[in-house]
Amino acid sequence: MKMYPHTRRLLNRILELLGKYQSQEISLQYLVDEMYWTVNAFSENLDEFIEEWKVYWGDLEEILSIGAEHRRQKEISTTITALVSIVNKYLSAE
Repeated sequence: MKMYPHTRRLLNRILELLGKYQSQEISLQYLVDEMYWTVNAFSENLDEFIEEWKVYWGDLEEILSIGAEHRRQKEISTTITALVSIVNKYLSAE
C-alpha cells in the first residue's frame, strides 16, 4: 500500500506521542487528545487502521474519563504497546 507522505508523518507523530507518554513527558489526557486530532487529520482513507486504532484509543479514553489512570497502569501499558504495533504495521506495509 502506497501511503501519502502526510499520512506517514502523522503515523510517526502518533509513535512520538506514545513514546513521550511512556517516558512520562506528557499526560494521558494530552496523549488521548493529540492522537484523536492526529488521526482525524489523515488525508487518505485508512478505514482498517482506524478501526483497529479506535479499539485501543477508546480504552485509553475510557480510563481517562473515569479517572482511573493511576489504578490501571498495567492496562494502559498493554494498550500503548498494542497501538505502537498497529502503527508500525501500517508504516512497514508500504
